[in-house]
Amino acid sequence: MLRNIKTFSLLGLALVATASLAISLQEGKSETKGEKSEAKSEEATKDTGRPKRLGKTLGGGIKIKPRPTSGATTGTTTPVVNGPQPLGGTPSRAPVGKGGIGFDAGSQMKNFGSMVQGEVEHHTFAGESNGEEPLIISSLNKSCGCTRAQMMLLGEEGKKTPYQMGKPIAVGTKFIIESTFDTANKVGPTQSNITLVSNDPRGSTVFTLQGNVTPAMTLAPASLNFAMMKSADVRKGQVIVTSEAYGKFKLSLDPNIPLKEMRVKLTPDSPDADGKSTRWVVNVEGGPNLPEGNLSRAIRLVSDIEQAGKFLPDGSPQFYDRVLFVTGQVLGPVKLTPPHVSFGLVRPGQVATRSAVLSVNAEGFSLDTAPKTSFKGFGVDFPYAGDFEVNWTQDETTGNWNLDLTLLGLEQEGNGSFRGLVEIEVGHEARKTIELGFSGVVRGGVTGAGGK
Repeated sequence: MLRNIKTFSLLGLALVATASLAISLQEGKSETKGEKSEAKSEEATKDTGRPKRLGKTLGGGIKIKPRPTSGATTGTTTPVVNGPQPLGGTPSRAPVGKGGIGFDAGSQMKNFGSMVQGEVEHHTFAGESNGEEPLIISSLNKSCGCTRAQMMLLGEEGKKTPYQMGKPIAVGTKFIIESTFDTANKVGPTQSNITLVSNDPRGSTVFTLQGNVTPAMTLAPASLNFAMMKSADVRKGQVIVTSEAYGKFKLSLDPNIPLKEMRVKLTPDSPDADGKSTRWVVNVEGGPNLPEGNLSRAIRLVSDIEQAGKFLPDGSPQFYDRVLFVTGQVLGPVKLTPPHVSFGLVRPGQVATRSAVLSVNAEGFSLDTAPKTSFKGFGVDFPYAGDFEVNWTQDETTGNWNLDLTLLGLEQEGNGSFRGLVEIEVGHEARKTIELGFSGVVRGGVTGAGGK
């Protein structure tokens, strides 16, 4: 019994000793982990020089600092100011170490209001070099050819000196921009910008000229379209000319522009004793025998209203005018549609067909039999005439002739292009022949084993 008690006591002491040793080892590990964690924390708080944001820790233990919210300030950060600052009151400065442009509040824009087309207005913008360093302007850009602008530096007693781009302008120096706004060829709300590109870090500085331009003369409609017509046809059109800006005026044709198979009559509506009217009727007649093809005629209508400040090279006054455009398409005695066909990309030996339609437009003329054809090149002989074939069929309803141009297969080696003309004999006294152009590219394909 005593022996059993002693054995139990020794076993209990061994268990207690083992538990104590385990606790001691665990505490040692905890202390080691704590030391490492503290070391990592100290390392993570070091300044790595990388961007900091969002208040999170990214990989590698880099601490990210949150961006200040609106209204928060840190240290002595200089607030960012957008755009040039006014001269009036206490002028704001550009960021430290940069040039700057200042100007009076609201002086960046000049609106001339209502203007008549062709009028020229002038305006002077004022500014000042008000940065921490001399102002340097690298360029002066204009958004429209209707605007002219020149920058001048102001010295003692208002003396003006033309500014040379790229030269420093001392802080406190005033300058002006002398601008001209020409409304020639402008209608409705019009705007032009003058942009200074400089070392002002707040961006380019823009000065604006505006106006609402009323045309000196108005055409209704603005142009005439005779659409598609035959050479023997006669087409007519009418245009009304008025002047909201000036009221009564005289109107005449520019004698230096030939009308070419067109006739124009100008009629004033209720003219006064001097022949002036608030409304003019312009009747235009074109044909017959207008040349085949696209019709484009310019009829220049000249008023007796002088353009202020504008003169011709000989010194005579310049008058307001408007150009009336007449357009259309004049068909010849015969028409080929389309005038050119493309075979695109074909393989050696490939057969392909393209089509066109020959129509007769001349009165009293017809093609009772299929026209004769021949092949020719562009300034040279066509070497592949034997590789093409022309076939004609007639549409009994319209009388038109359908042309089928067939490529029988070019046996060219390698790659190459071809082009030529099919000359068609139509026999009309005004048009003996008409030509169909054609072109294409021959390119060999990928062959199989053995060249098959």
